[in-house]
Parts: sequence; structure tokens; C-alpha cells
Amino acid sequence: MHLLTRRIPQAGKDGEIHFHVTTEEDIWHLYNLIQVGDSVRGSAFRKIAGQGTRATSNRIPMRLEIDVTEVQWTAEPCSLRVMGLVTSHNEHVHRGQHHTFEIAVDSKLHLYKKVWEAQDTQRLQMATDPTSGATLAAIVIEPGLAHVCIVTNQMTTVKAKVELSIPKKRPSGPSGHDGALARFFARVAEAVHTHVAFTDLRAVLIAGPGFVPRDFQTVLLATAEERGWKDITEHKAKIALAHAASGQKYALTQVLQTQEVRSIVSNTGAATETRALEEFFEMLNTDPDRAFYGFDHVERCVRAGGVSTLLLTDSLFKSNVLADRIKYTAIVNSCQASAKVFTFSAANVTGEQLEMLTGIACLCKFAMPHIDDDDFDTMYGPQIIGAPVTAKDAPEDGDAVGRQRNRGSGDEEEEEDDDVGLDGNRRHGKHHASDYAEEPEGQDVQKDKKDKKDKKEKKDKKQHRE
Repeated sequence: MHLLTRRIPQAGKDGEIHFHVTTEEDIWHLYNLIQVGDSVRGSAFRKIAGQGTRATSNRIPMRLEIDVTEVQWTAEPCSLRVMGLVTSHNEHVHRGQHHTFEIAVDSKLHLYKKVWEAQDTQRLQMATDPTSGATLAAIVIEPGLAHVCIVTNQMTTVKAKVELSIPKKRPSGPSGHDGALARFFARVAEAVHTHVAFTDLRAVLIAGPGFVPRDFQTVLLATAEERGWKDITEHKAKIALAHAASGQKYALTQVLQTQEVRSIVSNTGAATETRALEEFFEMLNTDPDRAFYGFDHVERCVRAGGVSTLLLTDSLFKSNVLADRIKYTAIVNSCQASAKVFTFSAANVTGEQLEMLTGIACLCKFAMPHIDDDDFDTMYGPQIIGAPVTAKDAPEDGDAVGRQRNRGSGDEEEEEDDDVGLDGNRRHGKHHASDYAEEPEGQDVQKDKKDKKDKKEKKDKKQHRE
């Protein structure tokens, strides 16, 4: 991403950036940057209907600004849809109308945030780092199935998927196996030539079961020599072979864990995340009292000061619920001084694995077998991060932390009837201190207590007489 403004906004303050999207990875960064309530401004085309019975509609260029109400990301093709309500005004579009920005490579837009969180500024620095481009291409292949992938620090993008039915070999007579396999290899080689730029990559991995990677490499180089694909023939030294269990995309995790591949991609974000996740799973198997996942357990480990490594996905900071973003940011801030913090990209295969474990996990410096005991709060103090709000701390109406405005969702009455509290539970009506106070006992409960008391007194009197 090329930042056209002079400097990155400071965390905790408002600010605006002007950016130029240069790669598909920039689109993923923007998906994590743009939140509901932000303002986006840029050039757009609107179809304006003409006047009269035979008038035709025309696409007219204009500059618009919207308040964001929804953000949608599409992997294939990689694009971003930012939807919202128009806040600027011109002769063709009025305030309050809906508009959608289609963000793709080579788009230029302005983004304004009322508050830039620490995670936002870190994400922006990462997006503008010129050394964070694509470093690795991987072809995971088995007979009849292949995935051509580009692996970057933040994303694993499937550029092509090739499938072809391969008949089995027969002990006697022709089966068509060899011919079908040759056609399959030819299609995969064509996909590699189309989607993989050898000149821009550090390495190209071919992984699969058995001798399939070696056989495909032979076909790929022979086809490149025959057709004059110089980008492949001149950089054939970048090709490396590895073992994988299958041709599925998820086999990439196994490939990145091998020792020979680690030496090639040791400095990439994907390899670093893979090593950290591998250590977590190993600790979970060998010493489960030092490996935990889920917000409640991780928060207890943070309170005890025992976290050595924190793992979490960037999708946790994408939540539209402000209270959720605040509590995960507090977890990260509490661990940064004393522990290693790894923020996994949800668009990578390792991030997808961590998402299956609630998206947050940690390794501890020491064993914590009593983490679920009832007296844990007595030993380490009550829960602070993500704790339910009491009546004393209940926010006033309109507080940015207590109640986040759901922009563009309809009329004001619907917003008040469907709100989200700090504890993440959905509430009804406006927030008041009474919402957080204990509910008074009903008449039935009081009656039951009185009946029990009367029975106990009768029993005591009877025992006294005896």
C-alpha cells in the first residue's frame, strides 16, 4: 500500500489517511482497518436516470463520502465492498442515500477514523512496509487435484485449482491412466505459468505425496523449454520439492513445518506463525497445564502473570462490538511487555486453524492446574478485562464505550430495541444503571422462603416437646 499522506495517525486520536491500493494484500489490510462508523471518501460512478419517457440513464463520475455501515471482503476475485450512507451532497446524490465503494487494486481513497486504535496503527505500518510483499508460491498436487497458491505474510491466496478425473491403472490392457495424468500435468503447468511470477518470489514449492512433485517438476521444466517460458527456465533454481499428504490447500501447514522449507522461508510471517502454532499444539499434548485457549482461560493466565506466548487472530479486532475489541486490545497490551505476541492472519491456513480454537490461545511460563478452581479470584483478584459492568460503572446514555451506535440499520426506535452491552450480551431498550443492578426477588420466591421458615420452627418446637 502506498500512503499518500505524510504520516500515520497516532493511536488514541482521530485522523485521516489517503492511500493507494497496489496489491491484493492491501485489500486484506483495508478489510481489517475499515470499521463500521468510519468515513470513506473517494471517486465513484453513479447511474443517474434521465428525465422524460425515453430518457436513458448515464454513469456520471463524482466524489462521494459515506459513513460505513458494512464491509464485505471477497477472496476470489480479491475485492472489497464498503457500504454506507452518503454524507456529502451534490446535484445528483442527496445525504442519506446508500452507496457502495468497490475497492480493488489501483484504487485511491481517503479513510477517516474518530479514534485510531493501537491495532489500527500497527496494521497500517505493516501495510506500508515495502518488504512485506509476496515471498513464496506453493503448488500442492496429487493425481487429479492441484492448488496453486501465493503465500504472503498476511494471506494465502489460491490462484488456481485444477481438477481432472484420473482412471486407475489396470494390470492388463490400456486404462488411460498415463494419458490422463499427462493432460492433468499440462493443465497445472499452464496455471503455474499464468499465475506465478518467478521473478518476484523467493522460492516456489512443489509439494505432494510420493513421486508426484518430482514428476510434475520434470513436466513443468520440459513444457517451459518447449514453449519458451523464460521466467520459469531462468529461475528454475528457485523450485524446491517437499512432501505433503494431499493436494488440498490445508496441506500447506504440513509443508511449512518441514525443516528444508523452514530454511527457505525462515523470515516470512507464515513460517513464524506456523512455528508458534506448532509449539502450542505440542505443549497442549505434552503439558496441557501450560497451554490454554478461549478468552476466559487466557484472561486468567494474564491475571496470574504466567503468559509467555500469546496467539490470537486479527479477526477478533474486526468485531463491530466495541466492547469486544476493547477487551482483546487490553489482553494484548497486558502481554506485550512480558510475553511474545503473535497476531495471526485469518486469511492464512494457520490463522484458520487458530480460529477453530476460538481465535485466542496462550503458552504459560509455569503450570496452572488450578485455573478452574473457585478460589482463583481470591488468589489473583477479580476479573478486570472483559468483566460484566456493575451498576456503579454503568455508562451514561450516549457513552461511546457503553453503547455503540448501529449506523444505517434503520430508524432510531429499532436501534434502541436491539443494543449490545459491555458484557457482549444483547439487551433491549436504552442502557440504565438499573440494567446492571440485581433483579429484586418476586413474590413467589419470598413466599417459598417464608414457608421453609415456618416448617423449620414447627420442627424445632416438636423436638423441644419430645
